[in-house]
Amino acid sequence: MALLWQHLPDNSRLAKAQYPQLRWSTADYMLWRIEHQLRCIAWGMADKKDRSTEPPEPIKTPAQLAELERHRANALEAKEEIDKILGIGGEDGD
Repeated sequence: MALLWQHLPDNSRLAKAQYPQLRWSTADYMLWRIEHQLRCIAWGMADKKDRSTEPPEPIKTPAQLAELERHRANALEAKEEIDKILGIGGEDGD
């Protein structure tokens, strides 16, 4: 199995499912960087009174979105466990 995994191409569905950062190609990541830099340039060239105080945030990458989803799932799991311990909630919707 390890030998099969080692020889899978980066664009295979299994590799993309296991490693979300492989969902974008190198060209996609380069375009992501260019797009963010252009928004930062536009933000920097705007009048100080017209721009927000914070520079623009980059768009979330597939790996970042997967990490956020893992954090959300962990938080919901912990919430359910805490609710169960405290006796909050239940089947009636208490």
